[in-house]
Amino acid sequence: IVALVVQIALGTQVREAIDVIALQFNFMMRDQWVDSLGTSFYIHRTFSLLILGATVYLYILLKNTEAKFWSNALLGLIVLEIGLGAYMVYFGIPAWAQPIHLLSSTLIMGVQLWLYLQIKQPQNT
Repeated sequence: IVALVVQIALGTQVREAIDVIALQFNFMMRDQWVDSLGTSFYIHRTFSLLILGATVYLYILLKNTEAKFWSNALLGLIVLEIGLGAYMVYFGIPAWAQPIHLLSSTLIMGVQLWLYLQIKQPQNT
């Protein structure tokens, strides 16, 4: 959860940079915007792999528990999120992908919180 909050903060910095670059390019040549991004983009991109690794580890821990469905959902959402990010980089940041990227990060946060609550609740014996 903490790593995702950091990742969202990094993503916000990337989005702010994109807004400035879009204005500089007069909202044209979308395929060149990513090349103009600074280090915050590269940190955001690389940090996503850390989150993927942590999610795979969590998935392995939870795959034989009652939380299996939600750990599957979390892993699927993480893969979707990284895939959308890569799609935006390689295909000129299409406008339709941006809100889906943001929505999936919100869903990831919700699933992570739900998993946390499921794992931390006292077990009935």
